[in-house]
Amino acid sequence: MNKLLELIWQLENVNEKLLKKHKQSCAQIDKLLKEKELHFRENKKQVKFLSKIIHSIGNSLTILRLILAQEEKTMQKDNSQVVKNELGLIEDSLDKLLQIFEVEYNKKKSPKKFNLSKFVKNIVINHKNNLHKWEHKIEENVFIIGHKSRIEVILENLLKNAQKYTEKSKKISVLVYKKGNKAVLEVKDQGCGISATEKKKIFQDFWRSPAQKNKKIRGSGLGLSLVKKIVKNHGGRVEVSSTLGKGSSFIVVLPLIEG
Repeated sequence: MNKLLELIWQLENVNEKLLKKHKQSCAQIDKLLKEKELHFRENKKQVKFLSKIIHSIGNSLTILRLILAQEEKTMQKDNSQVVKNELGLIEDSLDKLLQIFEVEYNKKKSPKKFNLSKFVKNIVINHKNNLHKWEHKIEENVFIIGHKSRIEVILENLLKNAQKYTEKSKKISVLVYKKGNKAVLEVKDQGCGISATEKKKIFQDFWRSPAQKNKKIRGSGLGLSLVKKIVKNHGGRVEVSSTLGKGSSFIVVLPLIEG
């Protein structure tokens, strides 16, 4: 009898400790949820504030464009072109910032299944110029789930980079293929290449390579950062393979869906 009472007492003691731990865990979870909600509200306020600033700057740029159009005839041609280029660079930076905010904070869009092969082929055809040699090797019926508009942003940025760093008459290649359970989109160029040190920094916000500065190639430093964010948002990864003086290959790896 005494052993039974002792066992009941021990069970009650254990139960009391478990209840205490349970209450502590619930309190901790409640605290974390409140902190997360507060953090979400603060983020939302910051994004709204920054979005307003970007739109305000965009409106100012529109006014400057109108003034430039009126005053262009009285300006020296070189000065006029410099102003145009700088306004274009600011507009490009603002556009990419808005896209980054959309990718990181707008989770309302529902991804859809689509044929990456056909989609990429159409974009490449429309993007080709006569300055470079173009090659595309696209495997048929490579399907993914995603946002077409954002996948287009990835390809547009990679193609623009390839064109920017590849000299005239050299080759730019676009490949789409299956690799196991992955869909792969690859853009290769025969440009100046990227050093091992640069490869570690190339996807950072606002980072511009020494090659850009030396060749006076202007850019926002946000294109590849945006690419990485979109790829991550689609459950994939982006890699770069490069040899100095020979060119670079940007490889986007995404989950493959059966067609």
